[in-house]
Amino acid sequence: MVSTPGLKALHLQRAAHFVAKPVESSCVAALVDKLLPKLNTGITLDPVQGCLEVEGKQLVLSDRGLDLLVTLAMHHPNLLTAAQLARCLFQNRGVLTNESAVRTAVSSLRRQVEKHGLPPLVDNQGKGYFLTRTPTLTSA
Repeated sequence: MVSTPGLKALHLQRAAHFVAKPVESSCVAALVDKLLPKLNTGITLDPVQGCLEVEGKQLVLSDRGLDLLVTLAMHHPNLLTAAQLARCLFQNRGVLTNESAVRTAVSSLRRQVEKHGLPPLVDNQGKGYFLTRTPTLTSA
């Protein structure tokens, strides 16, 4: 199970609605652990080749999708807003973009992953985005 504090914090408030009150914190933590996705080591991201391998299937990513995944992987498990992603893409990758372009890139990346019948890699909570699983970066 993923036991990352950042991911737990994202789901604690939502999980609290499903537990009878009063409740012990250990009960809520156990529920959150159950709701969180299992750690999947079957994801490999190669920024140099522009390839993503998920569950044995290889996907060739667009430059924008690749930059987005690398940025989210570098900040995993933290949640990043579209504005923060745009800022990080400019600072770390030299990509000039805006919030609307980030949302479009996320949508395009989701469609590309779904087209191959794979589970989602990028999810959103409120106003931010995060990776649902931890990829292995082969080169950066």
